[in-house]
Amino acid sequence: MSSNHCSKPELMLLNDQKAGMKGLDKERINQIIYEATKDSPFYKHQLEKEKRINAQIEKMLSTMKSLSDEQKNKARQTMDEMAAALESQRNDLKHIIVHLDMDMFYAAVEMRDDPSLREKPIAVGSLSMLATSNYEARKFGVRAAMPGFIAKRLCPSLKIISCNFHKYCEVSDEVMEILSDYDPDYSSAGLDEAYLDITQYVTKKLSSLDLESQLDCDFTLNVFPKIMWDIAYDVVNEIRAKILEKTKLTSSAGIAPNKSLAKICSDLNKPNGQFMLNGWDFEEVQTFVRNLEARKIPGIGPVQEKYLKALDIRTCKDLWEKRDLIYLLFTPCLVEFYLRTSLGIHSTCVKSYDESSRKSKGSERTFKATSNLDALSKILKSLSEDVSISLKKHGLKGRTVTLKLKRDTFAAFVRSKTLLFYTNDAEVFYQTARSILLTQLASNSNEDVAFRLMGIRVCNFEDDCTETKNDFIKDEKKKQLTLDSFLTKNTENDEVVADAIKMNHTCGFCCLSFADEDALELHFQKCQENKGSTMICPVCGIERFSDLSELNKHIDCCLSDNYIKESFQHKSVNEMNTKRKSDVEKQSKHAKIESYFKR
Repeated sequence: MSSNHCSKPELMLLNDQKAGMKGLDKERINQIIYEATKDSPFYKHQLEKEKRINAQIEKMLSTMKSLSDEQKNKARQTMDEMAAALESQRNDLKHIIVHLDMDMFYAAVEMRDDPSLREKPIAVGSLSMLATSNYEARKFGVRAAMPGFIAKRLCPSLKIISCNFHKYCEVSDEVMEILSDYDPDYSSAGLDEAYLDITQYVTKKLSSLDLESQLDCDFTLNVFPKIMWDIAYDVVNEIRAKILEKTKLTSSAGIAPNKSLAKICSDLNKPNGQFMLNGWDFEEVQTFVRNLEARKIPGIGPVQEKYLKALDIRTCKDLWEKRDLIYLLFTPCLVEFYLRTSLGIHSTCVKSYDESSRKSKGSERTFKATSNLDALSKILKSLSEDVSISLKKHGLKGRTVTLKLKRDTFAAFVRSKTLLFYTNDAEVFYQTARSILLTQLASNSNEDVAFRLMGIRVCNFEDDCTETKNDFIKDEKKKQLTLDSFLTKNTENDEVVADAIKMNHTCGFCCLSFADEDALELHFQKCQENKGSTMICPVCGIERFSDLSELNKHIDCCLSDNYIKESFQHKSVNEMNTKRKSDVEKQSKHAKIESYFKR
């Protein structure tokens, strides 16, 4: 290992969990990634972030050493009672959930349309960020959500193809049309993947069969579920065959009792395959879950993995066996998540998420660092309008306004104010957020403070029966989870927390949005280098500006236009962009990219 390895943040090392990336020379790849990013502000920020995480881990381990046997025994007993409660409410074994994932979708579409690309390493995206790569490119360590300039260093012969968002949408529509025949309430998780509950479809198919010709007279209800799962396997094969016939593209699928396990299963026989975890066999499900690496679980990222590894927790079996430590060392939300994970109990609801049910709504934007109050105020106005439009669209009013700020040093903070009334008025949000900004500037009056990111979030909605915690506030002291509160919680809470904290992380230069802030930071750095100081209007996607104040004047005009306001009731900013100009369409696919470093 290189001597530089000791200074490399673990959070930036290659994740080779993706299909087609086994057996890579990770040491060489990580060294190339290090050389490409070591002088960037983002890299320094990741180093500081890792130092903080390591300090928190040391504190956690110190707390663990001080725990008494009595505390551990009591915690284990409580977790056992919680587990029993979850098992009594378990209904996922009564569902057949499918996760269908198109194989290297964007690259596959390009190779289908240009056969000369099939044997070459290719990726779809740009030097700033890749949307996907084919299996030839993955042999070099090139993967989705990796900055293209790093990918080119890993694979100099890599051909990067610009996104054709319009074409991908058309193919995606063809796929989703097929899926709707099997589950009209399917849930799309992007252009290239979706969840289906085919329980009802399989039940109807089963009822049409002549069971007497297939079963002997000893037929019992214990056999009936197995037949359903056998039929389900054939149904999914049929779905994938129809997709191949219609689009000339392959897909992979996972079949399991719930969404999380189905997603894990869909990756096991990639590409062009499927894997079924038999829900009729409880022991098979339990064995499968216990042997799973914790890192494979959707929702457990590199940061959580570090905490768990510090406790020598690497599998779901470890999560269960060390449930006493989980209870005593983690927050209530994570306690429940880890307990459900160790038991293999997750959501079976695949219906598209109802935006109006979210506990908070917000928007944030990254821009060229500035200390100019007028420029910052205009960005706040634009963000306030975004949030206001979103709330009005869903008939919501909130009381608590939170402002998030990130300095040019990457240091971030959040502050909240709770109003005396409920509102969805943009001007109220703006004035409230601006007062928080002024207070922060005043507290740093002795130094030159420049900001590169701002975000506004509104929560505590009028129709909430209880106040909700602000999604930004991480350091709030939380009460330990009790069995009574656990048992009274809605069992659908596992659908949950991740959806409630989604933000629109938007690049101020090209208007691409990212699900993860770290991915945005890397993209923004490269975008700023490539585009200089030219910025695009995030509303219309057409006008470009070199001056931030002029851009924000234009944004105000765009937002005041009735047509734009009306369109916002139905489309997100990125969707608006795709209708404006074809070159913007090609960029906006990046909104679907998951963070390379979040992994």
